Amino acid sequence: MEFSFDHHLNSMEKLLLLSLLFLVKSLYAQDTLYHPIPMLGHEKYILHDDGTFIYRSHQCGFTSLSFGSYRKNVFGYTFDYDTTKCPKPAIHGIKKGFPSDSIMLFFNDIVYEKRLYYFGSVSIGDQTFECQSDSLLIPKKLIKSNSLILKGEYSENITFTFDSTSTQLNLYLNLIAYECGINDIRKLKKTKHGYLNKFIVYDENNEKSWKKGKKRIVREYYQLRK
Repeated sequence: MEFSFDHHLNSMEKLLLLSLLFLVKSLYAQDTLYHPIPMLGHEKYILHDDGTFIYRSHQCGFTSLSFGSYRKNVFGYTFDYDTTKCPKPAIHGIKKGFPSDSIMLFFNDIVYEKRLYYFGSVSIGDQTFECQSDSLLIPKKLIKSNSLILKGEYSENITFTFDSTSTQLNLYLNLIAYECGINDIRKLKKTKHGYLNKFIVYDENNEKSWKKGKKRIVREYYQLRK
């Protein structure tokens, strides 16, 4: 009887652990609608449980983003886009971690929030510093302004105002080529092959380029992944 009782406790403990794991997974679970594009990249919708989504398209080294909310029913998915959620360049100052006689700049990608190299100049007042790294150390004795201007090799000029008492500045920039806005996809229809996005294209007429090409219907199927 003692062996059976201990065995019963172990079974209950395992059941409780599995229940807790399932609960945690359900709280943090998210679904993804994924569409591969052979030889080019992929497109996907990351669906959050609160009804919001992130759309990401990676094709030929270029990234497109969209944000918004979605609705799901028996017919498929409907998407509403919100351009106000597109990430914008930002700067955050910290007053610890480095000696107070200097400021360390860290350059981060705005989308993935990871450190990346910045190629360009940093101007503070009448001082300009060239950068070809993911960080830049600037002595505070050279800082005569709280206005910082970035002149990137692959981006337009950006101006930030910062707290000159900071010892660390984290800059979030568009360091990977991407655009953020409204996607053309408004609905994905549920089918036996997946969730369908159907649209019309006109193939180019090579012989008569001034004429509209032949009409063609394109069908893209997104697969639901847990």
